[in-house]
Amino acid sequence: MGLADISQILFITAVIIAIAIVAKAILIPLVFAIILSLVTLPFVKKLESWRIPRIVSVITVVFICTVMALGFAAFMAYEMQNFLSDIPNLKSYFSQAADNLMQQVRELLNMTPKEQEELIENNKSNIMAPAGEVFKTALSTTYEALFTIALIPIYMVFLMYYRDKWKHFLVSVFEQYTKTEKVESAVSEVMTVSRQYIKGVLLVVLILAVLNSIGLLLLGIKYAIIIGIFSATMNIIPYLGNVVGCAIPTAIALATKDSMWYPMGVVVMYVIIQVIEGNLITPNIVGSQVNVNPFIAVIALFVGGLIWGIAGIILAIPVTAILRVIFSHSRTFKPLGILLSEERGEKGT
Repeated sequence: MGLADISQILFITAVIIAIAIVAKAILIPLVFAIILSLVTLPFVKKLESWRIPRIVSVITVVFICTVMALGFAAFMAYEMQNFLSDIPNLKSYFSQAADNLMQQVRELLNMTPKEQEELIENNKSNIMAPAGEVFKTALSTTYEALFTIALIPIYMVFLMYYRDKWKHFLVSVFEQYTKTEKVESAVSEVMTVSRQYIKGVLLVVLILAVLNSIGLLLLGIKYAIIIGIFSATMNIIPYLGNVVGCAIPTAIALATKDSMWYPMGVVVMYVIIQVIEGNLITPNIVGSQVNVNPFIAVIALFVGGLIWGIAGIILAIPVTAILRVIFSHSRTFKPLGILLSEERGEKGT
């Protein structure tokens, strides 16, 4: 790879990042749809082998996936109803905890109750303004998420129905860099990596949901099942998801339990589960399929978060794994494939 090739790669990368930022509302659901299409395509081909028309096969698979996703959402919504119905009790718990905290503040700062009330009143406007902005941001994010989710099944239908055209397009684009057989081999490997990665992630989430729920139930934490599932799902978001998933049950333990041993127990439980997940579960189930350099993975997470926010963080690892496969099958970009790979020595070259 010469200087001209490096300059070309940097220019193309800059253009892609610029397009990704400008057109993220369209591209985010498209990338999700591409990965999910690669995962579900074998089921479409299976239906086609039974002489079912392609359009019927595609719509059937997409419909089943959509129903499964809606079923999971309905289950979470049902469980969430119990949580929301107990909001008044939680408010009471948090109010009592806040009163205890304010009492400690008064003792620490030697403030009278009247002085404390005046302090809160004088700063109420400063507190409420950011709260209003947070609400507006949350509402806007919800609409964007619903729009993204609605586009994914539509994209999947077109991607899988016109898959022959996309394949010919990829061959024509990359034939100047490598042989047609190499392109077809890369596409096949990308499909395998994507499918194994998604299956692995779902299995990890299932295992973590069971472990989290059992641990919280043993500690007697309210809403153990819904929180356990939520925490496991948040694990899809690397690093940040673990913190958020642990913070919520810890806060509930602080509000609903009289002893500090319970929130401490929640934190210890989550640390133990994360150690097991990071060292045993994920490396054995997902790690071998991704094969991405950890340093590159961190950079990918950072860049994905800057460009597409939470969606970018979720997509960073699978997209990087796909790029590793594509580059490794190209004569020109093979050094990039080696850079993205976790393998070392002759095996990585």
